[in-house]
Amino acid sequence: MDYKQKTFIATGEVLKAYTDETRPGPWVLAWSGGKDSSVTASIVFNAMLLYQKSHPDGLNREIYLTTAQTNLDFVTDPLKQSELIKIKKLIEEQKLPVKIVEVAAPIEKSFMYLVLGRGYPLPKSRMNRWCTERLKIEPSQKEHKAIKPALTITGVRLSESAERRNNIENRQVSEFFSENEFMPIVNFTLDDVWSYLVREGMAWGDAEALGQLYKEATGECGLRQRKAGAGEKKR
Repeated sequence: MDYKQKTFIATGEVLKAYTDETRPGPWVLAWSGGKDSSVTASIVFNAMLLYQKSHPDGLNREIYLTTAQTNLDFVTDPLKQSELIKIKKLIEEQKLPVKIVEVAAPIEKSFMYLVLGRGYPLPKSRMNRWCTERLKIEPSQKEHKAIKPALTITGVRLSESAERRNNIENRQVSEFFSENEFMPIVNFTLDDVWSYLVREGMAWGDAEALGQLYKEATGECGLRQRKAGAGEKKR
């Protein structure tokens, strides 16, 4: 099965879930600006646009696109902000029921406070990766609890690593869902993700700048250089 077939199936799953009246309430779409979350968001937006053509008044479920601001990602943040401008333009022009929510950690959990004020070591190893947890995950989870979404849409994939596969499979209640999580690209491989971005682009524009970013990718919270996609084999 190639990426086009997987995209078709993922789009169908989005449409079915979006119009499922037995599970009312808003969605949260978790977007980091990276390749997986961008493909996921693009598929969701394209599904909404497709549905809108045949049901002009049918987009009645709100979606909150949430993204975390660490104030550290000096390499990735400029692109992220430029992509947000394009996403906002798409939302406004197409009148999509999507709200963008940028979250950030409180001052007492900020990077400078923890490193300079509390003496935390720099997060440079797998055993010491507090930055993502404190500056991205925790504030995002707090916002999600406030929204109380019917579903949280994520860009997780089985092929990312053996650890990720086990984590997903332990949560799955069906192929694309855990109890409160919707994973449209769960079956995409690394090749599928890049094929989508290169050939389809994103709902709000091309993926050229995103591809360049991954050639010069950074590590934990933008603090160190690493090879993008390291640890995941192509299939």
